[in-house]
This record gives sequence, C-alpha cells and structure tokens, in this order.
Amino acid sequence: MKALFDRSERYMKRIDPLVKNVLNKQTKYSKMTNVELKKASDSLREKVKQVKNKEEVICEAFAICREASKRVLGKEHFPCQIQAGFVLLDNKIAEMATGEGKTLAGILPAYFKALEGTGVHIITSNDYLAERDYQEMGKVFEFLGLTTGLVQSNTTTEERRNAYKADITYCSSSQVCFDYLRDNLALNSKDCVLGKTGFALIDEADSLLIDEAETSVRIAGQLPSKGSSYVEAINLIQNLKGITATDEEYNQSLEQEYDFIINPKKGSIEMTELLYSKLNTNRDFDQYDQYGRNIAFYVQNALIAEYTKKKDKDYVVTETENGIKIEIVDQNTGRIAYRRQYGDGLHLSIQVKEIINAINKYSKQLEEAQRNNEPIEKINELRKKIRNISKIDQESYDKASITFRNYLKLYDSVSGMTGTAMDAREELVTLYGLDVIKVPRNKPLAAKELPERIFLTKHDKYIAIAKEILKAHSVGRPVLVGTNSIEESERVASYLEKLNQTEKISYEILNARPENSKREAEIVARAGQKGSITIATNMAGRGTDIKINEEVRKLGGLLVIGCERNVSKRIDNQLKGRTGRQGDPGSIQFFSSLEDEIVSSFSTEKFKNSFEGAKELSSKILTKGLDFIQRKRESLSFRRRKALNEVDDIIQNIRSVYYKERKQLLDDSTLQQNLLNMITRAVMSSIKESLNTNGLKIESIDQRIRDKFLDSGIEDIELAIQNIKENVENRITNMSEKELANLRAIFLKNSDMEFSILCKTMEQHMESPTYWFSSVEESRTKRIIDSYERYTEFCNFILDCLLEDLLNKPINISPDNKTLSKK
Repeated sequence: MKALFDRSERYMKRIDPLVKNVLNKQTKYSKMTNVELKKASDSLREKVKQVKNKEEVICEAFAICREASKRVLGKEHFPCQIQAGFVLLDNKIAEMATGEGKTLAGILPAYFKALEGTGVHIITSNDYLAERDYQEMGKVFEFLGLTTGLVQSNTTTEERRNAYKADITYCSSSQVCFDYLRDNLALNSKDCVLGKTGFALIDEADSLLIDEAETSVRIAGQLPSKGSSYVEAINLIQNLKGITATDEEYNQSLEQEYDFIINPKKGSIEMTELLYSKLNTNRDFDQYDQYGRNIAFYVQNALIAEYTKKKDKDYVVTETENGIKIEIVDQNTGRIAYRRQYGDGLHLSIQVKEIINAINKYSKQLEEAQRNNEPIEKINELRKKIRNISKIDQESYDKASITFRNYLKLYDSVSGMTGTAMDAREELVTLYGLDVIKVPRNKPLAAKELPERIFLTKHDKYIAIAKEILKAHSVGRPVLVGTNSIEESERVASYLEKLNQTEKISYEILNARPENSKREAEIVARAGQKGSITIATNMAGRGTDIKINEEVRKLGGLLVIGCERNVSKRIDNQLKGRTGRQGDPGSIQFFSSLEDEIVSSFSTEKFKNSFEGAKELSSKILTKGLDFIQRKRESLSFRRRKALNEVDDIIQNIRSVYYKERKQLLDDSTLQQNLLNMITRAVMSSIKESLNTNGLKIESIDQRIRDKFLDSGIEDIELAIQNIKENVENRITNMSEKELANLRAIFLKNSDMEFSILCKTMEQHMESPTYWFSSVEESRTKRIIDSYERYTEFCNFILDCLLEDLLNKPINISPDNKTLSKK
C-alpha cells in the first residue's frame, strides 16, 4: 500500500526492469578484453545517434560503464547507484544518502550523454571536488575513449577552451558562471571559451540551487574611490536609535521614534521616516552620482554592515601590509568563499567598519604604550599598523553578473544529486521544474537518532555538549560536532578545555580560518578514527567520507552532535548523514537552547515559561515547537527566494537579449555589415528626430552629420538623406579591419559599462513601492513592460554613443596592440 502513495517507490518499481537489464547485459561485456570493451564503446557512440528507442541503448551504455569502472577503479556500481543513474538521465534530482556513492552513480548518465555528443558539464560546489572527481572518475571515461577536461580558478584561457571542448568537463559552479560572463564581455570571438551546453549534472544540487540561489557570480570593474562617504556613513550610524521588531510588532509610531528597525524574522534592516527626514535635513539628500547613489545608499549599507553581518560568522578579517582584508564565509560549506564579495557597496562598508574598529583598538594600545614610556620600537610598530590598516580598497561595480540558477537555462537538460533534497522538493519543482526521487540505500540505516536536548541558555547547552563529548571520548568513541559558525566552533572548544582540566585533550577544528581549512580533507578523513574529536562548521560538500574500523564499530560507531538547529532542516540532515555510512552503526543527537538564533526570534514567552525554572527539557512538544519554527524560517526563505527569482528572471531575459545582440558583433565576417546597420539606424533616428522638431529642411539635420556625411550643393531633403546614407556606407566600407575592430572594442566597452548600470537601476526600481499594490501577476507584467521600455531607451542611447565615436573621435590602437584608447 505504501508504494501506491510513495512517488519514489513507484518510480523505482517502474525502472526495476531496466536495472535488471543492465546487470544482465554486463555479463556479456565482462567477458570482453579491454580492447574489445573500448571498441564496444566506440560502436555504441554511432548507435546512440541512429536509434529512436533509447532505453535499450541506455542499458548497454550503463553496462559498459559499470564494467569499465570495475576494471579501472575496482568499484562496481551497486544496484541503487544504477537506479540513481536512470533518475539523473531522466532530468530529475536523485536523493542519495551520504556514503552511498553519488560520484560513481553520476558517471553513468554522463557517459551516455557524452556518447550523444551534447556536451556534458559535471558541476560541483568547489574546485577541490571538481579536481578530485576529474582525477578519479576521468580515468573511466578515458578508458572508454572519451575526452575529459577540468576547469579550476587558475586555469588559463586556452586551457579552459580545450577543457570545454572535451566530451565531459568537470568544473565548479562559480568557474562556469565566470566563463559565461567573460565570454559575454569578450571583445573578440577568439577570447570566448564555452562550447556546447547540452547536459549539466549538478553535485550537491540542493546547496547550489537553493542555498546559493541568491548569490550572484560577478565580474567587477573599478570605480573612483568614495571611501570618505563610507567612513561618514559608519560614523553617522553610531548615534542613531534602532529597535528590533517583527511585522506583527510593527506600528506607525516606530517610524517617528526610531531611526531604523531590525526585523529578526526576515533578517532585514529598514530605515524609518525619521531617519529619512534627518538625512534630508542635514545632508544633500537629492544629490545622486551617476550610479544612482545618494547618502541614503551609504547609510543603508552601514546599518547592514553594523547590525546584520557578523564577524567570524558571515566573514573573517585578516590584517595584511596592504590593509584589512574581508573574506566571506560560505554559510553552506563553512569555507572561505574566495574571490567573492558582497555586492553594491556592502563589502566596502564592512571593510570600513572593521578598519575603524582596528584603528580604535591600536590607537588605545598606542596611547597606553606612550603613557608607559614603552620602547620606541613598539610605538613605531603600532603606528605602522595604524597606517597599514587605514587603507580602503577601491570601490567596484558589477560589469556583469548572473545567478547559477539563471545560468542553468543555457543547458538543454539538467539533473542533480544530493543527500538532502526531498525536504526542498516543492521549491525545486516550482523554481526549476526538477522533481526529486529518493533512491533506496544499499544497506539499511543502522545509526540511531537520539531525542533532542533543549536548554534554557546557551551556557547550559555548551556545558552539556562538552560533557557528552568527554563521555564518548573516555571510551575512545569518535565524535563529530557540527556548528553553525566559526565563533561557535571555537566556543565549543573552549568549553571542552574548561571542563576537562585533568589532562590536555586533543581535538581538531574545521572552520573557515585559513590555518584550519587548508587541512580539510585530512581532518575529515581522520574524523572516524578511535578517540578523535572533530569540531566542524557545516559538513555540506566536504567531499571526503568518514570511515570507521571494526574497533570503532564495536564502540557504537561515530557520534554526531549538532550544536543548534540550522535555518534549514536539509542542512541539519547533511550533518546527520555523516554517520551510519553503508550500514555502519552510529548515533546522532542535537542540542538546542532558547537563545539560539533560529529560536530566539520566534519563541514566545509561553515557550520560555514551559521550562518552569529548569535548565533542560526534552519533550516531544518542545521538539515539535522547534520543528515548527524551522519550517517557518524555511517558508520565509522560500518566499524571499521566489520574489528575488522573479526580479532576477526579468533582468536575465534582458541580459539574454543584450548578449545575443552583442555576440553578433564578435563575428569578424559580419562585423562591417553589423556596424553599418547600427550606425545607419542611429543616423536615421537622429535625422528623423531633428526634422520632426525643427521642420523638413536640410538645416534641421544635426550639423555634425551634415559636415561629416552630406555632400555640398544638395538642396532637396530626400536627396540629402539618401546622400548621407550612401556616405555613411562608404565610410564604413572603406574602414580597415583594424579600424573596424577598434571601433567595435570601444563601442562594446562603453555599452557594457552602460548596460551594467542599466541592470543595477532596473533591479533597484523593481523593488520600489511602485509594484507593491498590484496583484502578483499585474506586478510581474508591469515589471516586464517597464524593463523592456528601459532596454529600448538604452539601445537608442548606446547607438547614439557609437555614432558620436564615429563623428568626433578618431580610433587609435595603443603601442602594445592590446589596450584600446580614444583620442
């Protein structure tokens, strides 16, 4: 009866004959020599392109790939991994428990799609996983006569181009998005690297499609520094008065009494009418720069930097000789998100905040050193530190940006695999059209989940956690402690040391601090050894299995402790999945407190009063209450992502139109004609506008156009227009290839800059109250119409700029033949 209502079980029952077919076919291939197996792979490539009924050919492909894996890696796919292969080939997301072999399962659909010649990209969450899978799984593909490529952050342009030409390419989500953006900023088609985008197979799919959905990959350009504006804003907010209030607690009087309101449920901070009036009175509020920024922009960023973004949770601070460096912590992996920055000025606001904090700290030390007549060397060293950390980075703007979600639209088909997707099925179906199928385990789960322990305060919770760690450690049982931040991981370690003063206890911390993250694979691999204690921030995408030996099995296996609930149940499940691999014993227990971030913003007085003076409670009612709070947070996050996706979709549609038209200019064979069409359009538009305004006479035409393109002596207006068109054509036709390429380069650089401003302006405009009071569908329609009207205005503007370049600015190429310039 259960299978009747369980979608995943029904799906497995439907593909069961196909799985058996694969196992039967492998018997034939297992008798072949290596040479014969490779020939079978070559002949299958031709067969795949010819047959209409693919099921039989898919089974053959899976059987060949399974046999090759057995010979090359010594790993033969379990039946559940073959099931996952069919799920992935069906453009769905396969949920496979941790340790069930997702990476090996993924080579089955990748192999078949590569035989079709569609262009296969296996996309991971980071460079480490991409390289690891390329090095191991790539051997199977190469054994079968296919080519593989790898793209890393340090891969050169030529290497990237060759990697994407391969049958199968391993890359991270950020790298493939960067390459897409760079291709769409290229000044020559020879600089483009991306090839076919037929099939995308996404590892850790829920992390990339949900947790990373709001993160855009950006290519930045530099702006003139406005560090003083950021410093002014950070100093200004120190004297402001704020309040924490939810939507339910909000009332209009707060707008008149407080300067800003922090909404803990939404994780947002809003400026009030009172603050806007203060800024309007005391600052030049209506003074905007070319990027649409006024004093409110800097103050809003300063408030977010001060009250929303937390050091050692959202980012880490490093002091260098070149100043303070801010590095973002990826909340889903616990790693440093290298080369990523908060957009739209926020990164600089955080840097300025930390610079001011550091200057204050060292200034106090300097005053104290001078007061105590300490050595001049120490005083000079403090002065040097203050000078170094006072440097503010140059501000950047987004030359181009895209979310991974919108990048995926390039592919003909998409599928993904992860250990935790079923809880997010609604979002994955709604936003991506990707259904989720749960693949059964190879062996039943033996790990036990113990009742959650709930405490009144964090202090009591950490004492209990430390005691539980020491209890397991005393018998040699390995412990993995999952935390939500760098700060929390170090706090757990400090409680552990305070509670265990009889002997020095050995433990490993795995968080975003560079000294810890460098040893990631080593730390995770040793986490299952007898007596090991591992404290880690987030275990998603770690990529290394935690394996235990027989001695540890007898002790009960790996103990996993969760220090608090995450904002998403999926991320909690990722931690739980680290124990009980392939039928191993183990246990999981979560510890929570009413002071935890996820709980404190939602818990009521009634919830707190249920403790009745006790420090700890463990009850099903409280656990259900925490479940409810977690679901509420997930629901709010889903709604926020849905709203952001709607805006992002509209802007991405505009980007697609722009990039398509831009790409046409990269074709050297049609460059002359395309430029001629664009300039002629600009000329005729200018003539039409001037004639409509000033009358149908030759003198009405823009004097620059008359001087440049109109022959003398022509009196008739129609003949004059025809003559101008002919002379424009002659001018473009007679330009050399170098002149045309230079004109293209200057035009593209200018239009890319203006387009980035257009996208940012549209994004800000679409969030304005203009659309708040209409229905969802009416708002969406209005946004689409408005965005295309703005894009049309943009096209007319950049064509005018192109015409102006041709009229007023001779094109030159710099001596190094690389840097384009206008004189």
